[in-house]
Amino acid sequence: MVDFGAYEFQVWHGLVLLVTLAIMFRKTIGHKIIDIVTTEYRWVIIVPIVLPMSLFFNMALHIRNRYVEWTQSAPHKHSERVAKLQSQIRSRDKSQPMCTARPNWQTTSIFHAKYKSTFFKADLSSFCDVLKIDREKMTVTVEPLTTVSQLTSHLAPLGLTTAVMPELDDLTVGGLIAGFGVETSSWEYGLFQHICVSYDVILANGDLVKCSATENPELFYTIPWSYGTVGFLVAAELKLVKAKPFVQIKYEPAYTRKEYVSLLDKRVREGGVDFIECLAYSSDTAVVMTAKMVEKPDSKIGPTNAISRFWKPWFFEHVRAYLNAKQTAVEFIPLRDYYHRHTKSLFWEMGEILPFGNHPLFRYTLGWLIPPKVSFLKLTTTETLHKVYEEKHVDQDMLVPMRDLDACLTAFHKEWELYPLWLCPCRIPKTPVRGLVNPVEGLEDDMFVDVGAYGVPHNVHKKEYEPKSALRRVEKFVRDVKGFQALYALTLMDRQEFEQMFDHKLYFQLRKKYECDGAFPVIYDKVSRAARS
Repeated sequence: MVDFGAYEFQVWHGLVLLVTLAIMFRKTIGHKIIDIVTTEYRWVIIVPIVLPMSLFFNMALHIRNRYVEWTQSAPHKHSERVAKLQSQIRSRDKSQPMCTARPNWQTTSIFHAKYKSTFFKADLSSFCDVLKIDREKMTVTVEPLTTVSQLTSHLAPLGLTTAVMPELDDLTVGGLIAGFGVETSSWEYGLFQHICVSYDVILANGDLVKCSATENPELFYTIPWSYGTVGFLVAAELKLVKAKPFVQIKYEPAYTRKEYVSLLDKRVREGGVDFIECLAYSSDTAVVMTAKMVEKPDSKIGPTNAISRFWKPWFFEHVRAYLNAKQTAVEFIPLRDYYHRHTKSLFWEMGEILPFGNHPLFRYTLGWLIPPKVSFLKLTTTETLHKVYEEKHVDQDMLVPMRDLDACLTAFHKEWELYPLWLCPCRIPKTPVRGLVNPVEGLEDDMFVDVGAYGVPHNVHKKEYEPKSALRRVEKFVRDVKGFQALYALTLMDRQEFEQMFDHKLYFQLRKKYECDGAFPVIYDKVSRAARS
């Protein structure tokens, strides 16, 4: 018999609260019980409700996608969808600015867009399919709500992959372009926007235009990070590369910050691999990982590990074992497993949602149910829990130049003391037209690092900790080094600071050219604290 040990107290008390909740009928007391359950014992809601819902929804979605793929109906329906959206836009009340009709709970951000209650909501819910795979051009054309999971399931059997394939299953192509997308191949190919060949965009007047590096280039380079404030993206053509069935991954533990920062920089400069990332487990300990695609495993070099199997430990804990073992190691992981290695544990945030989720007993009995869909997690987020997230939780991705990584880690440690941290090198190329995100002025292509901080800061209970002040200081550091903050996250910058971080020159010119004022809000009015709850 496996003992839950430290989790036993929480399990039994959670069950007691569940029974209590079931018999309560008075409104006030019931709300208090719900608040306690959703904040202190959230697993009581997650395990019996959210996980089965997620499983059945994913099964239904998989069947639907396979049917669309089998009938090859998506390309034929796409023109109908575009015409319907154009009609919506042209017949709308012109006094209302526009946004998408996608409900707040379906997005991956933890925040609710308050502006959706007063804006005209354009329905793009049907734009969710892979339209065309062109093996000669080595591109795939998709609609904006196509997910990363759909991409990998379509492309992997063909021996293909997008040059940058972000991590979590439910991320959409539209969000990765109009917002932010990065992955471990970004050290070579750049952000997700940099693998885009062309976009189809519906403008404020309902016209459909195509843009690329040679056709309407100003629009092409302004769409990324514009958050749907220049037009509605209805299709994107993405660059493909040939894929191999496995990756050979090398784990290199390091035991001082100087060592792992230097090692990460060295591996980027050396190149010769397909993927590079680093997990920092403390200020002084980390594991640097490099990987390359291979045709088949070689048992003489290392074992094969299908890490996505439900009984396998969460990837970040698997990597931690190499840190504890104090040795460099090599293993082989199936390519699709590698792409979704952090999905099962939502990087490491599942540890807060299901404290016993990585325990062997849970993995072997119910591990096949995870991960929950982020959208269903949002549906079970009460106002009290949302407030807790704001005050005691961090979800941030900050892009800083590689040369400033050490200073950035100092700032993160001082303000949040939050680990693990995800360190993902990403190239920001100098483009012919300057968009919202560019290399440091005066430089050619520049190497940045996405520093991902997710979870509860270690110093959250200290008296001097104040979440807003801490974030403001981190934002200032990032602005000072000419870095960028991912727009899905909470931002406390004022309008002037925001426009200092992101180059708005061309953006404002295009908004005037395409008559966006009155039709779309500016970016800041969609991502600022005032726009989100």
